[in-house]
Amino acid sequence: MNNSLAWDYTPLADAYQKRPNYPQAIISQIIDFTGLQPGDDVCDMGAGTANLSILLAKKGLQIRALEPNLTMRQLGVQRTRHYQEIGWINTIAEASQLHSNAYDMVSFGSSFNVVDRTAALRESLRICKPNGWFMAIWNHRDLDNPLQQRIETCIKGNLPGYDYGLRRQDQGKFLVQSGLFSQVDYFESSMLIKQCIDDVLEAWCSHATLKRQTDNEFTEIIQKIAEILREEDSKTLETPYTSRAWVARFRT
Repeated sequence: MNNSLAWDYTPLADAYQKRPNYPQAIISQIIDFTGLQPGDDVCDMGAGTANLSILLAKKGLQIRALEPNLTMRQLGVQRTRHYQEIGWINTIAEASQLHSNAYDMVSFGSSFNVVDRTAALRESLRICKPNGWFMAIWNHRDLDNPLQQRIETCIKGNLPGYDYGLRRQDQGKFLVQSGLFSQVDYFESSMLIKQCIDDVLEAWCSHATLKRQTDNEFTEIIQKIAEILREEDSKTLETPYTSRAWVARFRT
């Protein structure tokens, strides 16, 4: 099974780089909680353009960045060219071809929802060291924010059946039910992202969850979102986000 490639980020890759990174605070909390130390090995599954990989590398961790999409991987390689801690591999999360019992943690930065989760978990267990760690993290816009509510109304007005799918679901129940973990914990951190309108709009152009549910409407919806953003009487927008992460320890 090759669910990873069902999500084609090729036309979205450049815009993806405008998406906000995860807050340093939540990464620090997770590192402290897991007890990972500089030099420990992490496999970052679906590393994309390296947002999470870079944050982990800055903690002194050694990162194997796994990314099957050529365009995303090329951007990630270029972006991390000065990070000796990060090495790249072209393979998929469900069948990584990496050595068994090799990694202290397997991480998924906004990518656990685009894979076959069951197969990816079993592969993560295989490549992790005994009692190794799993992490899945996403950034979510605060949909209670008035501007975000207007955008949501716009999207659902054009796509009445629009669904965020797995990315906004609680992953804890799934992880517990897998039977692969001795403990499952949850972390959350809020942040306010300031961006110029053009960068916010470009980030919207990378919204794969939206694009996959449209036929020819994606460009039209993006144009309508642009109109909403430009109605704001400011060159800079503040977007509230919540970063949500599930951290679990594999059973031996």
